Amino acid sequence: SCSKDFTSLRFPIGLKSYNTAAVRKVYNEIDETIQRVPELSGTVFLLEGYSTQAVQAVDERTTAFPHREDNILVTSYVQYKPDPALYSAAEEFGKKMRAYLQEGSDDPAHLRAYVNYAHGDESLEEVYGWDEWRLKKLRELKALWDPENRMRFYVPIV
Repeated sequence: SCSKDFTSLRFPIGLKSYNTAAVRKVYNEIDETIQRVPELSGTVFLLEGYSTQAVQAVDERTTAFPHREDNILVTSYVQYKPDPALYSAAEEFGKKMRAYLQEGSDDPAHLRAYVNYAHGDESLEEVYGWDEWRLKKLRELKALWDPENRMRFYVPIV
């Protein structure tokens, strides 16, 4: 997923459980899209599952870290040799795969995207959590620890 000399677009989603019908839609989409646009054949569909016991043992109201209830991190990495003409097709492909997973999730109204894999078009709520108090707490921490906003590159919380 970190191939050198490739354009890599990421479309993460946090899930509580796998929806096999949604995952099947993703695999079908990969097959159909790569047959139609073979330049996107470097695409990777990453299913990550880590131990969540310690994360979920912490009361979510005591920390600014979002999405503690997610058990699985799924990321579609759409990869291709750099070619601006492919960007629109690649982005549509990635968004479609993530939409299948979101529609099949336990909470289809709220995308939960891991910040380090975020595509860049997600809202602050989708990345940092849907609770207003959480965003407020993150902004306060940001002001305290990074008052000059030096760490602002990716999905800045300002």
